[in-house]
Amino acid sequence: MLSFFKKHNKVVIIAIIIVLAPIFINLIAICPAFCPDLVAGSQQSVWVNFFAVYSGSLIGAFVSFYILYKTIEANKSESEQNRADNHTESEASRKRLTAVFKYQVDRDILNTTKSSLANYIKSLNVLELGYIAIYPKEQVKNSLLKIKQISSNALTCYDMLEFALVEYDDEKEKEFKAYLKQFHNEYMGLIKDIGWILDFYLYNKIDVDSKKEALRYKKLEDDFGNYYNENKRIWNIIENGNYNIANDAAILMNKLLDDFGFSTINDRCTEFIKYEQNKIEAQILNT
Repeated sequence: MLSFFKKHNKVVIIAIIIVLAPIFINLIAICPAFCPDLVAGSQQSVWVNFFAVYSGSLIGAFVSFYILYKTIEANKSESEQNRADNHTESEASRKRLTAVFKYQVDRDILNTTKSSLANYIKSLNVLELGYIAIYPKEQVKNSLLKIKQISSNALTCYDMLEFALVEYDDEKEKEFKAYLKQFHNEYMGLIKDIGWILDFYLYNKIDVDSKKEALRYKKLEDDFGNYYNENKRIWNIIENGNYNIANDAAILMNKLLDDFGFSTINDRCTEFIKYEQNKIEAQILNT
């Protein structure tokens, strides 16, 4: 109740004034009626009855008001608690729905990424490159055309793969994207080297100095900054071995393919997909 008086001190003061008002009015207006020694019994009885009824009504009204006040306060407190509980429940529900929605979006993104990775690996045409190395000379023109098609398809698939990976930006994902970029650059270098060998094979340039031609080709690639990796380019193989470009075309192409190591791309992609799947599952379990 003390808190009630502190919170509603103005109301309490007004109530006290209302209680005491008749007394002061009586003292001013009909003083004898308030003084037992000066007033007849009947007049005093009328005053006492009036004041008793008046005071009782005020007290009853105050008690009713106080009970109503406490009821309203209790209802207000309960309402606020219900709103807080509902807000907490709604917030938890919102977070769950958000988590489920994000899970579905992440799964869709991962499925797109898996498809893009599969298409890129398929575009590498490892088996076809191996067949090109054993085709007879009469099919070299077709091989050169096939090399151009493989190159174009691989470039397109890699561009789509880069787009699919744009949202991945944690450290492990950045590392994987850096690996893919390096792998792709080296692969495009491999394709260019095979095309360069086929060109010599097609025109049967047996009398050329293979090492000089390889160094000339290296200089051209350096000038344009095209996919340079010293350990996986044709000039490195020719420089460290006694090869004739035209006569040893199949050997050189097979050497390039054997040294390239296509198996790593499958392992790295599988590892990346597994990492992303675990990451998505962990997110939904933590909600």
